[in-house]
Amino acid sequence: MTGESLHVTNPFSALRHPAFARFALGSTLCGVAQFLAGLATPFLINQLTDSNSWVGAASFAALLPAVIGTPFAGALADQMDRRLLLLAGIGLQILVMVTIVVLYTSDRLTPWLILGLNFLGGSASSFLWAPTQSLAAVLVPRESLAAAVRMVSITFTVARSVGPVLAALTLAFGGPGLAFSAALGIYLVGFSVLTTVKTGWSPTGGGGSLRSQLGDGISYVRARPEMRLAFRLAFTVASL
Repeated sequence: MTGESLHVTNPFSALRHPAFARFALGSTLCGVAQFLAGLATPFLINQLTDSNSWVGAASFAALLPAVIGTPFAGALADQMDRRLLLLAGIGLQILVMVTIVVLYTSDRLTPWLILGLNFLGGSASSFLWAPTQSLAAVLVPRESLAAAVRMVSITFTVARSVGPVLAALTLAFGGPGLAFSAALGIYLVGFSVLTTVKTGWSPTGGGGSLRSQLGDGISYVRARPEMRLAFRLAFTVASL
């Protein structure tokens, strides 16, 4: 393998493109905030209820929207501005986090409210993965696309690693209030960075209606045994 090919496949080479670098930074920050809040919430609900059932219900409420929202998000990413779709999802997450902080500081955050807010936050999260993945294709030239896709995966891994560490530190030294406030602050910084990302891509509208795209996707999966198996395995693992 030549030095040139190594340079091309190096995921960090995609950061040479300023728009993608800002996108990677903003996505990483928002991911850190999401994982931070995602651990602070079950910690709080366990404090409030001392019940494993409530903790499980809160997690289920956050993950359930992904079953319905993610396929719609994939179709919407071809129908509308992917950047706006991403910002709308993160904006909703920020509103949810603001609500949590306000209710917590006023001592009005109940387990039932947490379930409802988790459902809203999970609904927002379900619309983030498709635009996050597809934006890489419009922020870098074709020769850097492989590196950009790998870099997107790295940003997720970094967020998944840093978020829980920050959750442990903030929960240990300041409790859920500090953890939620830190998540909100990181969300706002990440959102601000993402608003500076501009793309030259616009939806063409040539892929058919949203309904037809969803139907095509379902038909594609049903026609391929390996895809059906992959979906069954993913659903089974996620249900454990």
